[in-house]
Amino acid sequence: MNKDTLDLLKDMAAKLGTTADHLWAVMIRQAYVSFVTDLILYIAAGIALYAIVKGVRLCLDNKPAGLTGEDRQFGFTVLMVIFSVMGVIVCLLIVCNIPGTITKIVNPEYWALRQILETVKGAK
Repeated sequence: MNKDTLDLLKDMAAKLGTTADHLWAVMIRQAYVSFVTDLILYIAAGIALYAIVKGVRLCLDNKPAGLTGEDRQFGFTVLMVIFSVMGVIVCLLIVCNIPGTITKIVNPEYWALRQILETVKGAK
């Protein structure tokens, strides 16, 4: 860390009524907690993607009685669009968060420093 960053860390620690060393240690521990939280969210996203695929398969296999060809086709198209959009959103969220998740476990000091700088920048 450079001198300016260390001064900012000390200022934040003083405002919180603690030391800079303690604040830094808390941020490093938080990197690991955040990593575990991300893993849980990835598992939940995987389950959501699995449910989306199952929903699509259910739509493909299910032929509701009493609907004409056009009604059935329209309903199928709407469901496919909804499932596709949901799948794309989940995949994008996963892909966009992977670099941050890797940083949290591989280099928690860098993650902590970025969090502190973003907090200081947001406070100004």
